[in-house]
Amino acid sequence: MYVETSSQVKGGKARLISNLHYATDGQCLVFYYHMYGTAVGSLNVYTRQAGLLGSVVWTLAGDQGDRWYKGMVDVASSTTFNVVFEGVVGSNVKGDIAIDDVFLLDQACPNPDACDFEFDLCSWNNEQGDDFDWIRHKGVSTMTSTGAQGDHTLNGTGYYLLADSYYPRAKGSKANIVSIEFSKDEPQCMTFWYYMHGKTIGSLNLYARKSVSNTNETLWGKALEQGNTWLFGFVTIANMTENYVLVLEAVIGDVYYSDMAIDDFNIMPGVCVNDTG
Repeated sequence: MYVETSSQVKGGKARLISNLHYATDGQCLVFYYHMYGTAVGSLNVYTRQAGLLGSVVWTLAGDQGDRWYKGMVDVASSTTFNVVFEGVVGSNVKGDIAIDDVFLLDQACPNPDACDFEFDLCSWNNEQGDDFDWIRHKGVSTMTSTGAQGDHTLNGTGYYLLADSYYPRAKGSKANIVSIEFSKDEPQCMTFWYYMHGKTIGSLNLYARKSVSNTNETLWGKALEQGNTWLFGFVTIANMTENYVLVLEAVIGDVYYSDMAIDDFNIMPGVCVNDTG
């Protein structure tokens, strides 16, 4: 479903209303959205009880790039309710908004900043304009003598992200995944697991990319062979001068024996404690 803005006026609203749902102490509304264009307005989500529109439970405005993103929000209601999606028209025709794959889960939403990659990339996305993409992979790496033997979450039976060094990769090729934006005002602790095994391993780097200056601040990095095992990484992000996104970068050392893997991301408010659990 999408809002077509070519014949609309700025501030115009289109609402999509769900069927009636039973009262709930808490469910997770999951949906996918696409907001691409120089004049994108806003996408709002409400719950409606007894025909009355309540407060916004989720909102996002502006151009988000030419890709689909996953949205999640907890909803609760003491009475029957409808879910309402509202698209608000921006300043000109370059502002179409689309949604797809909407469903309610009978559970609380998971932390949007945590990801085990079992189903998708969660709130992370492959960066456009780098050399190649991280891929969700199951089982052993595509080449022998490099990469992971399986995922970390499910002891080898699940999915993880793989930076595959197989041809046509070249020495120095880079793959980046990028997080959602974080506020500069609150310290965050990011924890993750990584696998860097192979005779020509390059490097794995974590940056904070500042939203205004578009500059990278190095937060963490490893290079070369680190052993044939999953290792725990953590870093505190604090004292930032601008809002930022996190960028995890794999740099290929040489073709074929430079596979790198990552799994089980978690981002929590506060300062990290050195504890692998």
